[in-house]
Amino acid sequence: MKKAFTLVELIAVVVIIGILATIAIPQYANLKERSYGAEAWVNLGMLLNGEKAYYLDHDSWEYNINSLPVDNPNSSSSRRFNYACGNAGYLYCRATGIASQGTSWQYEIECSGCGSAGEFIKRYEKPPGGDWQEVH
Repeated sequence: MKKAFTLVELIAVVVIIGILATIAIPQYANLKERSYGAEAWVNLGMLLNGEKAYYLDHDSWEYNINSLPVDNPNSSSSRRFNYACGNAGYLYCRATGIASQGTSWQYEIECSGCGSAGEFIKRYEKPPGGDWQEVH
């Protein structure tokens, strides 16, 4: 006599796998998006440090990130963000997600009084379709 699984047992296994998949897939997508954010924060910190180093050498800020003494994250062929620095009354560096690369989030690091003893750094993030929120 051959032993085999019954139809009920096979359906139960398929249902359990389906339930696990509905829990796991959204969690994976969230984890992937958070890892992209970590990549952006690392590159923004590097750009901010490059701005500070440039300021020490030239006594002025440089908003062209190609001129900074750090690797340009825009030169990576597999990048997920476009990076830029600028001045809005304070120094900022921003990462804007490239939707075709899997993310539409934006991240910004602001530095008031940058390079001085009163330096104050804030971090912000903006989800797709959302508003800027300070990150603590």
